[in-house]
Amino acid sequence: TSQENNLSSLSGLFVLFALFAYCEPVTFEEVASDRNWRKAMDEEIHWVYKTKYKPSGEIDRFKARLVAKGYKQKPGIDYFEVFAPVARLDTIRMLISLSAQNNWKIHQM
Repeated sequence: TSQENNLSSLSGLFVLFALFAYCEPVTFEEVASDRNWRKAMDEEIHWVYKTKYKPSGEIDRFKARLVAKGYKQKPGIDYFEVFAPVARLDTIRMLISLSAQNNWKIHQM
């Protein structure tokens, strides 16, 4: 029937799409040779290097870390809000006073 033919052609399209669909890269090796990805990495991230020394002055180890270039972001363009998971001091004081009034136990984690 015509409905079966439509389903058959649709399933063929889905298979074709699945074969040629773009997959996001996962590892550095997948993007290392791509000029577009290298440009994006140069613009958006930065390596920070640090040499750690023993008390005797000998080199202990080399450290490297990758940081995002957050200092280049502009409010309202690159982000719209900032969240820092930090409790305000007056909130902590209120919780301590409530726990004292109600004989609640407080555990610091």
